[in-house]
Amino acid sequence: MPNPLYLPIRDIVSSPRFVLEDLCRSQATGYYLGEHTVLCRILGKYKFYVDSRDGSLAPHLIMDGFWESWITRFVGGIVKPDDVCIDLGANFGYYSVLMAGLSGEMGRTIAVEANPNLCRLVERSASINGLPIETINKAVSNKNQKVTLTVPNGMWGDGSIREGFQNADSTRLKVQAVPLDALVQELALSRVDVVKMDCEGMEPAILEGMQQTIRANPGIRIIMEFTPFDYQDSAGFVEYLYSVFEVSRIEGDSGTRLVSAEELNRFAAVRQHADLYLTVRKP
Repeated sequence: MPNPLYLPIRDIVSSPRFVLEDLCRSQATGYYLGEHTVLCRILGKYKFYVDSRDGSLAPHLIMDGFWESWITRFVGGIVKPDDVCIDLGANFGYYSVLMAGLSGEMGRTIAVEANPNLCRLVERSASINGLPIETINKAVSNKNQKVTLTVPNGMWGDGSIREGFQNADSTRLKVQAVPLDALVQELALSRVDVVKMDCEGMEPAILEGMQQTIRANPGIRIIMEFTPFDYQDSAGFVEYLYSVFEVSRIEGDSGTRLVSAEELNRFAAVRQHADLYLTVRKP
């Protein structure tokens, strides 16, 4: 088995799924540094910081060295050298690190994360690997306003600013929310190539707040977690998606298939989620 430490990241993530998983596990390791911080290795090559109190993502990264291998491989297939990538809901920055490695020194990767504790860990991971990741400690929505971020204790990746989101055992933080259009303007991004969003039910508001970005970037590629049971108007959101985008579902083999509005609408009744790939419909 080749040592992934010496392989380009594109070669690692283009490997068959079982090979990718085996490569990552072969290099997985974790060292407790104190103050709830663990230094581990992800994707067979990158040093990566996580919080030991997290029970959602951190155990998988420490023990396996990867997360969502099918999405990991899919991201590897769509992010090109020099791409401008935005990771919304970056969490510990797993996909930020992946996208920065794939887009290279001439690319640009922006990690947007509302939780300041997670944001600091993303910055440390970017620094130790010498990756060009810019971290933005804000939430993304359809308005510029202060909001409450509710973070379930022990499940840091499940934090949300969604109205009505409640969890008895949680920490609440006041954070700034901004529309993505405003953030793109603030960062003076001449283009946006790839957006990944996993924002715990805020996807409808995020897309509402990035209409200018979508119009200005007809080739934009969007990876989105679709959780209809979290949306106030799931059917209306599905109708919007099909009015603007070609909607595909990312499959377990990292391929995609076009999915119908009827199928997505059925997900709400059974509380099923899906990983979607959105590209703008041609006129």
